[in-house]
Amino acid sequence: MPVRQLYLLRHALTLPAEPGQEDQKRVLAPKGLEDARALAKAVKEKRYLPDYVLCSPAMRTRQTFAPLEDKLEMVEVSSPSVLYTGSAGDLLSAIQNTGPAYERVLLVSHNPSISQLAKILARGGGASLLQRVHEGFKPGTFAAYSFSGDDWADLTPEGAELIDIMDPLDYNAPATPARWT
Repeated sequence: MPVRQLYLLRHALTLPAEPGQEDQKRVLAPKGLEDARALAKAVKEKRYLPDYVLCSPAMRTRQTFAPLEDKLEMVEVSSPSVLYTGSAGDLLSAIQNTGPAYERVLLVSHNPSISQLAKILARGGGASLLQRVHEGFKPGTFAAYSFSGDDWADLTPEGAELIDIMDPLDYNAPATPARWT
């Protein structure tokens, strides 16, 4: 059975909505944009490079993914609306409906659904990784999973091993945090 990798990414830090602004049109804060660029570099260094991407159609998820997309060779991107409004089960269903030709899938979405999905999928991966995933997904958190299966439809709750988790303090921490000065 082939080993597949799944990557989950919560959008980076956003600005509050402007009066009358639709939630889908909210944009990343300057810190969020900086984190997205740093994450793209870390993901490339660790070789967590998807060959298929499911990205919520919201502006903030697209902005989070954009720096990584620039580092990828030909990759197919799909943006079904369910990734914006859906539950953890809806997100899992979107992954399960991915074609078997893809080996590495990235899902970029929103809390609380992506955080719930991250917890639902994890079957193992070490106590410290599991503890971090159960603490929740801060903006800009990225988790990597592996599982064996002939098809994405084979992915089930508690069916994947958590192999890595990173948040902005892992990949974009300041050289001297302000609280230390």
